Amino acid sequence: MTVIIGHGTDKDPDYLPLSTKNKRPIQNAQQKEKSPEQLRAAVEFAMALCPGITLRSLSATYNCLGLVFASRRTCIDAEHTEWIMSDDEYQVVQERKDVERGDLVIYRNKKSEVTHVAVVWDKCLDVETGKWSFYCLSQWGSDGEYFHAEDEVPVWLGTCSEFRSERKYH
Repeated sequence: MTVIIGHGTDKDPDYLPLSTKNKRPIQNAQQKEKSPEQLRAAVEFAMALCPGITLRSLSATYNCLGLVFASRRTCIDAEHTEWIMSDDEYQVVQERKDVERGDLVIYRNKKSEVTHVAVVWDKCLDVETGKWSFYCLSQWGSDGEYFHAEDEVPVWLGTCSEFRSERKYH
């Protein structure tokens, strides 16, 4: 692996000019595509691990944050999530009933660090329990984009901790 001075910055040849709404530059790097064999193996592994998922797209050039904040064009480190959401005015959705399609699902590890981000695709109310559940879309590392239940992700992606929205009401 080649070490790049300024990795993820404008000094990196794989950097994509990207910034928050407040014009703060977002470090990122476009990854090279994996071989078809590697991509197929990743899908087989993911589907064995989480049988309820559906493959949407298969590319290794972006990650979950790149899907959400960069239109599927690049990889952004999860450590940048909090300040990106702050700059872009994402607010915590307090009630599950208020979560809407397009809102973000934030996953965290046991240290409360952001580990994954998904987009709410659909929601469903269980009339017997009164509990809302969510169907999501997310990129799993660099191993494919999947539709999945909010809690059907590999353990290393963390657990659903909150929902965020940039919706404005005037």
